Amino acid sequence: MVRREASIGGVKVEEIETASALLGLTYTSGQRMLRIAFDKFKGNTDFQKEILNYLHRQKEQLLARELGMTILKPTSDDVPFGMDFLMRDLEIHRYLICIEGQDREKGWLLIGTPGSGKSLLAKYLGYKLAYPAISFNISSVMNSLVGQTEKNMYNFCKVIETFAPCILYFDEFEKALSSGQELDGGTMTRALGILFTWLNDTNAPVFLLASANNLDPTHGLALTRRGRFSQLYWVGEPSHQARYDISKAAFKRRNVEVSEDILKKLADKTCYFSGADLVWLVNEVITESEHYGHGPKEARFRERIMELVEENRGRVDTMKSQYDPLREWARAYCRPAGLPPEK
Repeated sequence: MVRREASIGGVKVEEIETASALLGLTYTSGQRMLRIAFDKFKGNTDFQKEILNYLHRQKEQLLARELGMTILKPTSDDVPFGMDFLMRDLEIHRYLICIEGQDREKGWLLIGTPGSGKSLLAKYLGYKLAYPAISFNISSVMNSLVGQTEKNMYNFCKVIETFAPCILYFDEFEKALSSGQELDGGTMTRALGILFTWLNDTNAPVFLLASANNLDPTHGLALTRRGRFSQLYWVGEPSHQARYDISKAAFKRRNVEVSEDILKKLADKTCYFSGADLVWLVNEVITESEHYGHGPKEARFRERIMELVEENRGRVDTMKSQYDPLREWARAYCRPAGLPPEK
């Protein structure tokens, strides 16, 4: 029997997969990695799979080390609960995301409190849209040599184009904006200018998703210009229903079944707790219950959940007060990602 090799348009699937694994690398780096991989795994039973796994691992390490890029690995469990309005907009605009040309959806800016699911949304979009999601730390391109930072940023833009179509996630965006002229001689400002000019002028199908936990009002007003971000969203603490869904999903991830009464009471008592707070509460009570032998059906399990809520209430209230001014600013300039917490 003659073995038929799978192909797409006359090109072997193995060749397509290998080419995909090399995306983002220079010719020299890719050639070197391939040579090492062939020498390392020749003769192995699952030769192709070993080669691909090696290339992906080495590429991720190289890009993280030299350009501060991390390729996010989304799963079906990465669901950002409580962002119903944003999800509706995603369905409306998704055909414009990661298309070529100037008519594409260029980027969204997420402003909100820490732990509200902004980073999780980047992973979810990668999973939902089936595009690579790449996280970027701009401090990695900074260099003390004159002109090197700008050169690094140009190189970064070229690398991103090789990944297109893709989602580019820029976390803690406010830190880049807050680097003033007096601190770095305007280097960060010039680097950001290169990035935004490229994003505006390129026809490559790249979608920018940036997040910020805080913004200086001056910077915030500048960012409301539509040519820079097509949408600005306020991503705050979850609503009652979202808190219920987040807690339920967190218990499910730990394979712990709890009653509806526990989930409802937890949602009732945690107004202005973030999604990250709720996940921590669930993990903490499960860890303690496993140590002391308190099952989820025992009274002590339920009591400990409420104790943890009260222990953290002061910190949550302080955080709310700290972000109230930004919350008021967002009412004027941002679209809500979802329903707010009840009053």
